[in-house]
Amino acid sequence: MKTAALVIAAGASGALAGVTAFEATIDGAQSGTPSTATGVLTGEYDSVANTFSFSWDITGPLLGDQTVSHIHRAPLGQSGGVVFGFNDPGGGWPLSGSAVWTNLTSENVTDLFAGNFYANFHTSAHPGGEIRGQIFVVPAPAGLGAIGLAGLCAARRRR
Repeated sequence: MKTAALVIAAGASGALAGVTAFEATIDGAQSGTPSTATGVLTGEYDSVANTFSFSWDITGPLLGDQTVSHIHRAPLGQSGGVVFGFNDPGGGWPLSGSAVWTNLTSENVTDLFAGNFYANFHTSAHPGGEIRGQIFVVPAPAGLGAIGLAGLCAARRRR
């Protein structure tokens, strides 16, 4: 019975079959610009394939033409260097799109899970980035944690 309770508790961590969900809310406030454009980025890190697959959707008027888009390394509220570019080869980026980052280093995986990456969408009006969003792990549903705790309690009572 101990084994079954541990399996239930492990499932409560939020990572199922090596896949963890991530999300970012994208806006001009995080870039320090007056842009009213907003968006969302959703992604999944697959630990077996060692890939971060993500998509974004941006709405609202941009203040300039789209130029480049990247994932940067820095904690919330700070700026950092580019670690992965996902703009079109000829420049620019679509308002809605997707990309896959392959072969992440162990440092990149650690920083992804720590919330130390942000997606930055640059425009001609704001070459340093018009809108951006910090990328965070999506927490596991609270119900899964309760199921894990209930399983552990039930196993303890049976001893």
